[in-house]
Amino acid sequence: MRTILYRRFPGAVTRKSWTVGLLAVFGVTMLAGPGPAAATVGDLACTVSSTITYSPGITLTPSNQTVTWSVQYSGCTSTTGATVTTGSRGGSITRERSCLAVEPPLDGTRTITWNDATTSVVDSTGLAVDAGGQTVYTITGTVISGRFTGDTFLEVVTQSSLNLLACATTGVTSQTGTGAVTFA
Repeated sequence: MRTILYRRFPGAVTRKSWTVGLLAVFGVTMLAGPGPAAATVGDLACTVSSTITYSPGITLTPSNQTVTWSVQYSGCTSTTGATVTTGSRGGSITRERSCLAVEPPLDGTRTITWNDATTSVVDSTGLAVDAGGQTVYTITGTVISGRFTGDTFLEVVTQSSLNLLACATTGVTSQTGTGAVTFA
């Protein structure tokens, strides 16, 4: 669109052109949307790396497996001055598993231990989606006690593809994943 500003004489801008210019600036500002929201106390973002092990190893046939997970948080940055830079959580459970069933993360509480020995307890729910041979885990919840109490927790991790040959023969014994977590 072409904008034409009318001038009555050199250097003078008419009320019409001033109004058009102001509306153009206002319109661009509105299209750009609001700026970043003000940070709340405890905001934190970290990189996630995870390892899941299966024993004796998942195959195409469902069988009881001891599933153990280890989740590491690193490179944590805070918008509010929180001093933690790393953390971890983990656990294990025995349940029926196979290479053919995407297993959602367990709902419930997760306890994260931070590098300064403080903890965050998160009440959470999980969702797993198989996308292109990889499993994307999304865990959401609220920090119910410890560091960052009251913050919203969001963790998204993409696990590596299962080795299909191993699924059909010896069994898959581990998967690794990467992602991100935020506390806001």
